[in-house]
Amino acid sequence: MPAKLILFLALFLCGVSGAFAQTKPAAKEPADGEMKTYYMAFLKVGQNRSQNSLTATKIQEAHIDT
Repeated sequence: MPAKLILFLALFLCGVSGAFAQTKPAAKEPADGEMKTYYMAFLKVGQNRSQNSLTATKIQEAHIDT
């Protein structure tokens, strides 16, 4: 009987700790005077561009509008 109880408690604790491990801490806004983090990325033309410039312009406009 004690072995079953120990096994049950061990499995229960593993399950509970797994549930709490999946939660993400809430992001807090920086206070006045603190710095914010911004990310900037530069995109460059890939090697496999098969569309003409008119199609490329339409694709770019569709990305900007959404």
